Amino acid sequence: MKRGKSKTDTPKKANTKLLVKKGPERAAKKPRKSKAGKDPNTPKREEFQKTFKEKNPNNKSVAMIFTTASTASLDIVRILRMSGYGLLVLGPSLHFWYNFLSKILPKQDIITILKKILIGQTTFGPVMAAVFFSVNTFLQGESGNEIFSSSVTGKFLTILSLHSMVW
Repeated sequence: MKRGKSKTDTPKKANTKLLVKKGPERAAKKPRKSKAGKDPNTPKREEFQKTFKEKNPNNKSVAMIFTTASTASLDIVRILRMSGYGLLVLGPSLHFWYNFLSKILPKQDIITILKKILIGQTTFGPVMAAVFFSVNTFLQGESGNEIFSSSVTGKFLTILSLHSMVW
């Protein structure tokens, strides 16, 4: 029985694009031209470096611009105070608050989510705002009367009104 020629029976041409060139053929490769060309920011960069060297003759590093400018305005004590509050007070309290909300309102429909938001805005938000101002004022070294008067009269009511406007 004779059959016709199939595609597999016909000899294939070698695909020259896939072949790996070896020896002298490889060395004859043409150098590639750069598509990018010149950097358009070179004049700006050179001008900046020149003016920076004129203004700061003792500075040998351009990287010093960023470190000195950013650390000059940082209040390390305030950073530590806020970080400690977030790590020791707010983080754990949010963990327990959301676990509590999940237990009393286990569903995840729209009505339940709106209930969780309402409960959070009316109970947890004001309590944590009072705790934040009290702890922050205490860590700044003020007494109990000063903590209550500055927290409640000045900042607390303003923060609560802004807090309710967000939602």
